[in-house]
Amino acid sequence: MKASIYKLLLLTPLVITSICHNYFLLDVQSFELCYSLLLIFTLGIPHGAMDHIIFKKERKEISHLFTLLYWTLGIGNAVLWFYFPLEVTFFFIVISAFHFGEAQFSSSKILSKRPVFLICWGMAVITLLLSKNVDQLAHYVEYYNNPAFYQNVLYFLENGTVFLVFLTLTIVFKLYFLLSRKIKTDIFLRQSLFFIFLMVFMNFSTTLVGITAFFVFVHSWSVLEQEYDYLKKDNPSFSLFDFVKVIFPFSILSYLMVGLFFALSIFGVVQISNAYLVIVILSSLTLPHAVVMHIFYNNAKSVR
Repeated sequence: MKASIYKLLLLTPLVITSICHNYFLLDVQSFELCYSLLLIFTLGIPHGAMDHIIFKKERKEISHLFTLLYWTLGIGNAVLWFYFPLEVTFFFIVISAFHFGEAQFSSSKILSKRPVFLICWGMAVITLLLSKNVDQLAHYVEYYNNPAFYQNVLYFLENGTVFLVFLTLTIVFKLYFLLSRKIKTDIFLRQSLFFIFLMVFMNFSTTLVGITAFFVFVHSWSVLEQEYDYLKKDNPSFSLFDFVKVIFPFSILSYLMVGLFFALSIFGVVQISNAYLVIVILSSLTLPHAVVMHIFYNNAKSVR
């Protein structure tokens, strides 16, 4: 209950900025950006700062090989962005959709083992957010030779077709699971109400607020709780302060790496825009993190 109250209190400023922007036409972009970055840096990025500990506990070992593979995945992904930007964009979206769905339904033995459903659920969230940002996406696609396939994707995003397809597939899957008695009615209703609320909130909020609210409060917060419970199982005296000390070193390392990339961009070493750089960084952090968390979720002892 306390966690829900804290979550609501932290979310309230984002709700207020959306209301001010949509109904009173106030310019709240500066506050919105600063507050969103604050939430992402304090709650979003740290949710991936325990990957090395999770791998060690799940595989009973930690070695330089893990570090090498982890960084190879991240750096290799970043390099591919410069050679196959549009293809890697699609890959990043699909991987993110699966990762979001897997984290959301990790406590369900049935739903967590249905990768197509997990991807559809995650894609419904992502395509809703993308459909509100079609103009920027169009400039991005046009910069890379404007291929017809991606223009068609943007067209279907703009009129909502892609979102409706994944939304429909998600609903059909859920109804099938309910009718085949793979999930209970109360769980179905609870998950459905949450999904409806999430869709409505993101639809009426600004793009930045929608992304921040989902990434921080739906995804990262949930993962942090899972990781905290995971460590507390082996040590009942493990406190929230102990948890902060565990994730603090690698969170700081992540901040330094993000700062380094932005410094390279600012001083012209890397010739790409800051917006594009953010996408590359997020993608490169997501891929190795998603692999580690997949191992975590596939161990029945890991999840609540």
